[in-house]
Order: sequence, then C-alpha cells, then structure tokens
Amino acid sequence: MRGRSSTLAYLCLAVALICVSLEQRDSLSPSARADEGEPCDGPCTECGCGAEETCNEVGYCETGGGLQTMIRIPAGTFPMGTEDPGILPLPELATECWGPVHEVTLGSFLIDKFEVTNEGFAAFLNEVGLTSPQGEDYSSWDTTKGWCPEVPEPPSLSSHLWFGVVVDEEEAWVMDGFEQYPVALATWAGARDFCQWRGKRLCTEAEWERAAAGPEGSLWPWGDSWPWGDTWPDAPDDIANCAEELGNSLKECSDGFLHIAPVGSFPAGRALGSGCLDMAGNVDEWVWDLFFCDYYSSPVVWENPTGPCEGEYPCPPYELPEHEDRVVRGGMVNHHNDKLRCAARQSSSVTSRHGFRCCL
Repeated sequence: MRGRSSTLAYLCLAVALICVSLEQRDSLSPSARADEGEPCDGPCTECGCGAEETCNEVGYCETGGGLQTMIRIPAGTFPMGTEDPGILPLPELATECWGPVHEVTLGSFLIDKFEVTNEGFAAFLNEVGLTSPQGEDYSSWDTTKGWCPEVPEPPSLSSHLWFGVVVDEEEAWVMDGFEQYPVALATWAGARDFCQWRGKRLCTEAEWERAAAGPEGSLWPWGDSWPWGDTWPDAPDDIANCAEELGNSLKECSDGFLHIAPVGSFPAGRALGSGCLDMAGNVDEWVWDLFFCDYYSSPVVWENPTGPCEGEYPCPPYELPEHEDRVVRGGMVNHHNDKLRCAARQSSSVTSRHGFRCCL
C-alpha cells in the first residue's frame, strides 16, 4: 500500500507541474512564445514573431529592412481564382482562365514586400551579365534606338518613362531619379535568375495570390470595394497606380503620378492579407508558373502547386502554346478594375518585359 500511495503522489505532483508549465507558457507574450520556437500559423498579434522579425500593421511578421523587407506568410489554405466575370466583357481578358475557385494549401513562405527596383536589377545585370548561360536575354529593350530621342532630358512625369534602366551592349545604368522605381523591363529569365542571385526564387502563382488576396480571398489587395465610384466615394488617393476609368489608359488614378511611381508609393493599398505593397497596378509581375488557361480545372492535388508541367503535374493532357508563356499578375499602371483583381491572371511570352518580386 505504501508503494502504491507513493506512486500516486508522484503522479499527482507530475500533473501539477505540467499544469504550472502550461500556465507559464500561456502567460508568455506572443513574441516570447515565438522566440522559444513554438509553431504557430496565426497572425503575429496572436503568435508573435521571431527575434529578428517585427509584426506589421496587418498582423504579419516582417524580416530584413528597407526595400529588402520580406513578409512571412503562414501555412494554410485559401480560395484561389474567381468565377465572377467582372465588369469588363473584353475577349482579350480571357476571364474564363481565372477560375474556377479552388482551395489551395501552401506551406509557410517569405515574399518581398516591395517590387524589385531599377537599382537592384541594374546591379544584377552588371555583376552577372546581360544574358543567362543558356543565352536568354535578361532584359527586353532595344537600346540601339536610343532612349526616347524626342525627350533628351525626360521630365519626372513623362509618359515615356516606363523603364528607367538603360541597357547597352556592355552594362546597365539607371537614369537619375529612377533608382527606386520598379523594374519594368525584366524578361522571365531575368526575373528567375535575379531571385536566385539574391538567394531567393521567383514566387509561384499561388504564393503571389495568397499574399495579395489573404486567407479569405479578397477581390483586391485592399479589400472587396473598388475605390473609384459609388461604392467607396471617399477612398484615399494613395491606393493604387492604375487607370481610373474603363477604356482610358492615359487617365491615371488621382495619385500625383502620370505613369509608373516609385515602389511603396501607395501605402493605403497594402495587401491586408500580408502587408505587401503595389500588388495592384504600377507594373505587372512575373511569377514562376507556365500559363495554361484550363489549369484550374485540372485534376491535380492543390498543395504547393508550381504550375502545369511542373512537379507532380505533367503536361499531358495539357496543350500548351507552341511558344512558352508564363503567368503575369497584378496589373499595370494603365489597367482598370478587373485586371487589378487578386485573381486576375494574364499570359506573356518569356521574352516580354515586366516587373517582379521574389519569394523564399
């Protein structure tokens, strides 16, 4: 009996110690729990961030600093795509390629808060070279014709200023004042290899949309209301760099910029599902995936997808274009409404020019 009583006493003591330990853990601040390595897939207001991370204004952990800031997206599932045709019945939009809605599960990843800048891309070109080892051009711009010869000294608000990086036969350089503008002349190979050069990788289409739309799948990065019109009459001007009116590619939103703007110029349009900036308008962005219109209807397991013909998803029965097209996301400075949706996806030849951001 005495031995049994002693055993029972030890068991009670062990249970009491466990309860105390749990109470002490629950009393820790979120950041303290994160520092102890406790896994948590919720917002940083609940889970905290690591020792070298900070919790941003929409509840996601950020690491790094300045234009090199990256945002940690926790693992989870979100609704990708849309079945809403929107307001633009234009055949070239191919909105049928934007659906159907399907649940996608992703592991945790990091994504750049800002688009890659002219300064950063020019540094990459000057260190690595203008072409890949396979001979792929990293930029798409014919410099033999000169830079806007009709505008010898381009003013800061010139409609000609789509690029800001000049590439000749030997080097790349950035026009004065355009260092912090997003690069807009990168080919898909340039975007891919730039990210590798930085120790990162090009974001997948699913990662990009999760960061833009959040776990609930909002219509636009800032939410479900279009800022210009009757639905949001008092919307701030610094939401997105885009076309305010349908069919008018020259009339920009009332933002103070005639064309492309420096990265991070539209803080009111930050993605509520991550804190990323400029995910709608300004310059559209390359992602990793090959473009296939019916891909969302394909019988695949939607876990960390990387596009058709990648990983577990072989090409058959897909019929891809004869030339290689990749997906671009986010819309441009002269795009309106639907093309700025988080689910909007367009195809582009890999030799075309766009912007991008990296993931890890």
